[in-house]
Amino acid sequence: MGRLFSMFPSGRLGIGLIALRFCLVSILLLHAYRFGPILSWSWTTPVLLLIAAALCLGVATPQACMLSCAAEIGFALTAAGFDATVLILSIPVAIALVLLGPGAYSLDAHIFGRRVIVLPTDNPR
Repeated sequence: MGRLFSMFPSGRLGIGLIALRFCLVSILLLHAYRFGPILSWSWTTPVLLLIAAALCLGVATPQACMLSCAAEIGFALTAAGFDATVLILSIPVAIALVLLGPGAYSLDAHIFGRRVIVLPTDNPR
C-alpha cells in the first residue's frame, strides 16, 4: 500500500507543534521587551508583534519563522549585551517548525485544508 502522511498533524503531534510555536513567540517577545527595537527603528516593534501574532495563530508559519530568525540575528548583531547562545535555541526551533509545519490547530490548516498524502513504499517494476 503506502505510508500515510498528514500535512497538518493533530493529536499529540499537533499539541507539540503549538508548544513549538509558543516557545518561539516567547523567545522573540522576550528579546523585543529586553532589547527594544532592532537598530532603534520604531517600526520594528510592530513588525515583531505581527510576527508573534502570526506564529500564535499559525498563519503563514514558514514565513513567520524565517522572519523570526532574521529578527533574532538582528538582535544578535545590534543589541548590547545580547547572549548569542540563545540563537542556538531559537533558530533550530524555527527551522524545525518550518520543516514540520504549523499543525492541525492553526489557521493555516483551516485555510489550506487538512490533506492526507499517501507515499508509495513499493518500488515500481
